Amino acid sequence: MTDHASPHPVRIATVTVARSDFGIYLPVLRKIAASDWAQPLVVAGAAHLSNRHGHTADWIVSEGFSIDAEVPITDQTDNAVGVAIGCAEAIQGFAKAFDQLKPDAIMLLGDRFEMHAAAVAAVPFGIPIIHLHGGEITQGAIDESYRHSITKLSHVHFASTRAYADRIIQMGEDPRRVFVSGAPGLDHLADFAPWSIDQLATKLDLSLDQRPLSITFHPETLCDRDSLTQVRYLIDAISDLDVPMVISQPNADPGNQAILEQWTEFTNARPNRVRLVANLGTQGYFSLLHHAASMVGNSSSGIIEAASFSLPVVNIGERQQGRIHAENVVDVGFDSEAIKAAITKVSSPQFRSGLQTLQNPYGDGTASDHIVGTLRKLMQRPLSVRKPFFDLPATPHRPSSHPITKVA
Repeated sequence: MTDHASPHPVRIATVTVARSDFGIYLPVLRKIAASDWAQPLVVAGAAHLSNRHGHTADWIVSEGFSIDAEVPITDQTDNAVGVAIGCAEAIQGFAKAFDQLKPDAIMLLGDRFEMHAAAVAAVPFGIPIIHLHGGEITQGAIDESYRHSITKLSHVHFASTRAYADRIIQMGEDPRRVFVSGAPGLDHLADFAPWSIDQLATKLDLSLDQRPLSITFHPETLCDRDSLTQVRYLIDAISDLDVPMVISQPNADPGNQAILEQWTEFTNARPNRVRLVANLGTQGYFSLLHHAASMVGNSSSGIIEAASFSLPVVNIGERQQGRIHAENVVDVGFDSEAIKAAITKVSSPQFRSGLQTLQNPYGDGTASDHIVGTLRKLMQRPLSVRKPFFDLPATPHRPSSHPITKVA
């Protein structure tokens, strides 16, 4: 790795596997591209390369970034076997990409199994891993395990809140490598000018005579109900609503196909009221949040971005359980009547008026400045991949040692 004053820039390979993570990365990538010390490389894989998921690799290119390596994996990740096979394929693909590109560092985000595969592939190369959005909790999703595992494989951590940074340190990570940056997805709001309601209606080809519902529902992968049963509770709750609805396709988690089929059927039966979209892009999606009456589902966007729009959110099930959220979020279980009642509650003028002074716990929209500025300082010299385990000091509730139970 070179000093940033060198004519050879630090090459940071950003791994992106879906529309959701690329939108969050984008402010960071732009800052890296505009710097005089670093060069962004983009490694795109998984859902980005899938026609079924909108082939969002085209979005990456439209934002002015070249794709330096592609990592296709099986599109059949709708069950546990498919995910496991996809992990194996992804490790192979990322290993070949890292061998070809020889980056100075790798940037990963969040908790998807494809991201975990990239982290595993990077370890034998001794490439430092930069991890965004670690330390968070989502008790209803298998992503929980992947996220914490990526943390232990990573070398620099940018957490979205102080509580999450503390949790990363609790897992034994060196506090000198753990930073509170806020959520980079909020940085888009700095110069965001929403489409008008008429522009949004034209883009969607949908009459927006009322504020629409924004709906995003992903499989809750650790739930004792299958994804078909999960989404049916939501569909039963909204079937009689006579309002415009914009539904985002589910992600590529196991069980996504059953949800997609249900939404397709629901949309086809209501062509004048509902649109099912694969990808609106950041501008389109944030414009939707700006004009929406409320958000319904179980997306992290309802927890992280929605607060910046003072947007009411009905958060269903336990997929996001454990994540910090502001007062705009109402949590409900898998119960159609409870979901319907929550939608009614958050749609009231009283509820919305109470959100006017809402503070977003995920930062002020300057995360990319913090991330890129910190990396510039850290990467003036080669970043060591040696990781001493950081032990927390003993407390009355956590003694320095515990009795060992001997096996008889």
